[in-house]
Amino acid sequence: AGEPNQIAIFTSNQEVLASTLSMARNDVADVAREAIWVLSNALAHCNEDSRKVLLNCGVLEVFKWHLNSDSEKILCLILEALKNLFSDCRLSQSSIKDPLFLSDEDRRTYDKQQDIIK
Repeated sequence: AGEPNQIAIFTSNQEVLASTLSMARNDVADVAREAIWVLSNALAHCNEDSRKVLLNCGVLEVFKWHLNSDSEKILCLILEALKNLFSDCRLSQSSIKDPLFLSDEDRRTYDKQQDIIK
């Protein structure tokens, strides 16, 4: 799984992280499963800075992409990662740029921006 400092090295290497995310989107289940295992473990054992990097680079989108997978192993890895992520009290609203996790004030600003776009 790796120690937080090892995971920080992984998340600070944009090329390796992008490659892992790309492999996680692979249609070959064995390739995707291994990459998702890496991402799941990284989320489970990382520090707050690494968590922010993983979340902001789209790891949740990768997990979402696989939610209709036929592979029970992939689904279990994703559910385990989500369980670790959302049960971790260190997860703060500032960790990700997803509107679901915005403060009330930031949410109102986001909603206004979305109304303007429409």
